[in-house]
Amino acid sequence: MKNLSTTANVPGKPVNIMADGIQFRALHLQVREHVRKLIMEDFKHGDKFFSEPVLIQRLGVSQGTVRRAMTDLAREGLLVRRVAMGTFVCKNNCERFSVAVFISDYNSPFEMALLEKLAVECRESRHRLKVVQTHLGKTADEALCGMEGSPQDTRVVLKGGNQKLTDQLSRTLTSRGFRSVNVDAFIPGYAGSYVGVDNEAGIRLGFDHLFELGHRQIALLVDEPMELGSVIARRRAFERMVKERGLSQCPVWDCETKIGEDPFETASQKMGELWSEGTPVTAVFAVSDSGAWAALKWFSQRGIEVPKQVSVLGFDDDSPSRFVQPSLSTVAQPLARIAHEAMELLSDDSTSPRVKYLPPHLVIRESTGVAGAFPVGNKRVSKPATARRDMALDNNDHINAEANRIVVAGVANGSQAVEQWQRHKPDLTRMDLRLAGLDGVPATAHVCEAFPEAVSLVRTAERPALTEREDEILRLLVKGLSNKEIGAAVSLSELTVKRHVGHLLYKLHVRSRTQAAVEAIRRGLVQLP
Repeated sequence: MKNLSTTANVPGKPVNIMADGIQFRALHLQVREHVRKLIMEDFKHGDKFFSEPVLIQRLGVSQGTVRRAMTDLAREGLLVRRVAMGTFVCKNNCERFSVAVFISDYNSPFEMALLEKLAVECRESRHRLKVVQTHLGKTADEALCGMEGSPQDTRVVLKGGNQKLTDQLSRTLTSRGFRSVNVDAFIPGYAGSYVGVDNEAGIRLGFDHLFELGHRQIALLVDEPMELGSVIARRRAFERMVKERGLSQCPVWDCETKIGEDPFETASQKMGELWSEGTPVTAVFAVSDSGAWAALKWFSQRGIEVPKQVSVLGFDDDSPSRFVQPSLSTVAQPLARIAHEAMELLSDDSTSPRVKYLPPHLVIRESTGVAGAFPVGNKRVSKPATARRDMALDNNDHINAEANRIVVAGVANGSQAVEQWQRHKPDLTRMDLRLAGLDGVPATAHVCEAFPEAVSLVRTAERPALTEREDEILRLLVKGLSNKEIGAAVSLSELTVKRHVGHLLYKLHVRSRTQAAVEAIRRGLVQLP
């Protein structure tokens, strides 16, 4: 059996466990971490460990304190107690080290998703995960009181919305010998290790997506606190993109969110003011998905159609973005890679701080589409709208399924237009230019002349405005090729092909690839061999 006195500087005197640099925690935690250090440094798997009386004498603490520490280590599997034989060291399945994750908000879908990825990394690498919540207003010392472990067996991941506290925690942890990495919470001039998304690349992805759809009046909705480093980086990137493209009507809408406030709530409260007083826009690009959700809800309540009248784009790709209506297009952070790279930095022997920026990717769903001919007049919308009453002058039933509408009439003959409009007084009249009898153009003129208050949306079966690349992809889609096969045929990535297919579905007013193929053939856009 090893002599405990060999681990002390002065044989025969109690060991000063305060010398381990863990004196800022409770006594039983100090004892436990000191004993853990003894096990890891001075014992091999299967060695018999010290008895409780020996530890009590050498550490100068009570039996209850020693027993509590030994019980904790036995629960971890580091010690095994055998009746009438003693306590033995077990290192076969012990964790390499513990990972303490500091988070600020359990209600944040993004922080919970990142925590899940970190948990997966810890399980696969045999690390033990602990979560410490950093409440608003806490000092670094107060936050660290909730952390267990010593610098020898504990690593720290910092993820919080309060960048001042995060910076303080990093400095304090470094001074105490702990290794830490900051994930996602970008802090200008940060001295420690950092892993997060390339914010500028993300803004460029989203801006390019909207620009390719024809949007030239794009608002950046800043729903997160403006002082956050990631928000500062995203705003600056947006302003650079606007300048590079020579655009003049791309405002920054600041929701004036403070640290600790709910971004969704502040964006919801400010949307009306921003929309009514700002420059008319055709797209809203939010700095986080929370702001985009708020915009979607606000538009829905006022009868503004997304993406027909205005497109909405988020940033982060939080899980709820798949389920909102319409589903949210967004710039996705590579959470699995962020978690993996963070663990790699913590596991590396190097102690010098390192920074890694990871590329995001674009997720195209239903909330972004081709820009309209003119932006929605912001000042037209002042209160939630009731169901709109439409009249379809093309005998087409497809608008029956659209939200917030009641179809009051559908006719196939243009000569009936004036009569039906006088009878129903609809809020919106949809006119097909190719009607039997009286043509759609003079029918529209008659309605507008007789009823100046009439609003008409002209529909035509003319060829949609497809790009050369979309024409090429549509022909291959009709042949039944998959996105991967199309990409190989035209030298594009599968993701890029998927994006083009999404544009095609929108322009053809269909929801599936099969419907797109049928519609392309019906309209004569693609000729069958």
